[in-house]
Amino acid sequence: MTQQCQACTGRAQLHLCPQCINQLRSQLHALVSGPIVGARPDGQPIRSSGLLEDLADVALRRTKLGSTGDHSHRKRGDEQPALYEPDTENNRRTRQGDAAFVLGQINTTLTAIIEAIHTGTITPRGTSTDMAIWLTHHVPAIAQHEQAGHWHHTIAGLTKRITHITDRPARRVWLGPCPTWDDTTRHACGTDLYAPEDAIETHCRTCHATHNCNRLKLLQQNDIERKLLTWEELLNANKWQPDDCRVPERTLRNWRNTNRLKPRGWLRPNGRHGGTQHTTNDQPLYRWTDVRRLRAEKPQRTNTGAAAHKR
Repeated sequence: MTQQCQACTGRAQLHLCPQCINQLRSQLHALVSGPIVGARPDGQPIRSSGLLEDLADVALRRTKLGSTGDHSHRKRGDEQPALYEPDTENNRRTRQGDAAFVLGQINTTLTAIIEAIHTGTITPRGTSTDMAIWLTHHVPAIAQHEQAGHWHHTIAGLTKRITHITDRPARRVWLGPCPTWDDTTRHACGTDLYAPEDAIETHCRTCHATHNCNRLKLLQQNDIERKLLTWEELLNANKWQPDDCRVPERTLRNWRNTNRLKPRGWLRPNGRHGGTQHTTNDQPLYRWTDVRRLRAEKPQRTNTGAAAHKR
């Protein structure tokens, strides 16, 4: 039965639509591990530290912070400050005090969600990181709960607050062309829309319309799932995927070069599509579902012993 998504008001089978489910999973994953910063030889992503670890660094003063944006984890030789500073200063919480407060909020929120959706005899226990990891594997159960929309907004608000406390800038993402319809021109506005990854709304500079970012992402995802993509369109679509769904560009190129990612059609110079390549001017077209399938497959392990023996 189709109903309204509690987070973005789009169509949903559960209390959250597929796009908001993916967004919630990505936010929970971000608490545990950060954005992809590279790739291992087997194609597995290398991630930076998670938001909870960065927040704990601030709470325990294990990281350098500055208003200029020059911040990083402490290195050998850095001056080590006192472990704690006052929780408040001039009747306002300090950065360290704010970090400690939000850590408590995160722990309370994750505990409440687990207690609400967990039906087993043993309730998962551990640190906030342990609970966030457990919840990333049980997002569908969250989406089935009547409080799903509330939890989605709460987690989104807390991750945004952690990003601010830790001085981690939100990644700007492309949200597709503005879909506002113009009855005069009989065309959609079409202006490219961008916003910070954690933004709720974005405004079009051309038609001045306001759009819900989750709805725009859902439109994008639906679009790339049903159409054939040129190589450039596929790369662009990959860039705005959530961290846990994005594939390193080097891996995509390797799949293409080794023909694991096969063309599903060809774009003629006149704009028409064809099933086979006629000339070298035809561009290959790909399906995003093939990328998802390859990403879901386990990487092939290399028999290093046999390789060494051949040498």
